[in-house]
Amino acid sequence: MKPAPVNIRGFTLVEVTVVTVLLAILAASVLPALEQMDKTRRAGALAEIGLTLRSARSHAMASGDPVGVKIDLDAGSMQPMRLPPGGSVLPMIDAMGSPEPVCVLSHLFPGVAIAEVVLPDGSTTSGTVWFASEGSLERRAANGSYLGPATFDFSIQIKDGGSIVVDRMTGLVQ
Repeated sequence: MKPAPVNIRGFTLVEVTVVTVLLAILAASVLPALEQMDKTRRAGALAEIGLTLRSARSHAMASGDPVGVKIDLDAGSMQPMRLPPGGSVLPMIDAMGSPEPVCVLSHLFPGVAIAEVVLPDGSTTSGTVWFASEGSLERRAANGSYLGPATFDFSIQIKDGGSIVVDRMTGLVQ
């Protein structure tokens, strides 16, 4: 009986070492880029929140009617709201006459979530932050009825860093 031919092909230790070193270099260069992408998403989410709040304040000052931003912690969303004279709370209308869409932060910025919110009445639950016609914050019930001036600054913090604060007296978004 004849022995089987030896035709085994494999990798040398040098080849395996070179591939391992190349993979380590690649991993070391990719991880900082992924971290930077997360920072960019958080910064983008904060910019979007700030823009929405500034826009609501501007609309309130321009129209003379209360305008708010409804914050839903469970959904991680926000939506501009308006309160026309003698009316009920409605979504803000865009330039085309359609209701403003709900902005879900995790859809626009994957991995970003609202960590904490403090409303102008001091509560830390979902609710609406309202801007008065002069731009300051005010407290309103869910149906829009006036409860008084804000007793706390509004603040919203996103998970893993970053926050925006709205001064209760001036409405300045920081």
